[in-house]
Amino acid sequence: MSIMKVLEQRMRTSRLGTIGLGIVVGNGDKQRPSEVDYFVLPQDGTIARVYGEHPKRLTVRFPWPEPEQVLHSIAFTLRAGKSVVRRCDGERYTEIAHGGDVVAQCQRPSDPYAQCPAKCRATARLSVIVPKTPFGIWEIGLGGLQRIATVLGDLRFCRGTGPLTQFPFE
Repeated sequence: MSIMKVLEQRMRTSRLGTIGLGIVVGNGDKQRPSEVDYFVLPQDGTIARVYGEHPKRLTVRFPWPEPEQVLHSIAFTLRAGKSVVRRCDGERYTEIAHGGDVVAQCQRPSDPYAQCPAKCRATARLSVIVPKTPFGIWEIGLGGLQRIATVLGDLRFCRGTGPLTQFPFE
């Protein structure tokens, strides 16, 4: 395989930061994510200076024309605190360990709606450009299989009218 093919497979862009759709509530071992009706912005204030502290709407542009390019890193993940300890594509999983990664067969049931025995949950990243902020990629973290499927469907619908890079979205 040529070096260009290897680079193209590994290529990614640097991100400026992440934009959240929820907050963590609870304390100690009883923490859980909770949705909020505003975007959770990075603490550096870069976006807040333009859109306010708790914006309910953001104008964004997509950096690439295809849905599969802007909605990426789709996997089932298992977390321990803030660290991902397992990443699964639905067939094989990788345990992320200090002594080296271990790849094994996934135990996920064939029914896509069934709960994973290891308690992995669906996650994805949506890459966007936020106008009037430093030029670069911001990522919005998504969780939940149905939410990810809905966003992918919406992106494909919009792609039917032209490249995603063509329009600003709100």
